[in-house]
Amino acid sequence: MRELDVFDRLADFIALSVLACASCAIAAPVTATGFNIESPSLRSVPQAVSAAVRGDPHRPSPECALVGMPIDLSPNREVEGYVVTTADACDWAAATGPIWLIRFGSTPAVVLSGNGYSLQLDRASSHGLLDAHVRAATSGWSYDELWIYNGRRYVLKSHKALSP
Repeated sequence: MRELDVFDRLADFIALSVLACASCAIAAPVTATGFNIESPSLRSVPQAVSAAVRGDPHRPSPECALVGMPIDLSPNREVEGYVVTTADACDWAAATGPIWLIRFGSTPAVVLSGNGYSLQLDRASSHGLLDAHVRAATSGWSYDELWIYNGRRYVLKSHKALSP
């Protein structure tokens, strides 16, 4: 009988926790701190973001559609951006795809152009923008690149590759 009380209390706690988390999610705007190129939450990008990517020297093929999501680039959430890749695996390699990080402003600009499977913003920052990790992996290799903002663009600080 006592075990049943413990389970009932645990179920009540879980139900209240779920409700509390749901109310927080409704009250606060949601912006990503990371993404992967196969995320189902990626959507068509605004025209200004598309124009920035299409003007980048590492732009995708003209037939590639662009998808992405909003992302906060600064620790204090004052600098907004967009993380972008191509839809339907257009211009992708075996386990990586193109990734662009766009900084909003009067004219959106590409601040990072790379290849990987995922992008995750770090807690550390450089020149006001969060450091970024671009990662990819297969069964035979993996890598983690650390990109830091130099005041104008993100530059590659380190590349750690692993193989079996």
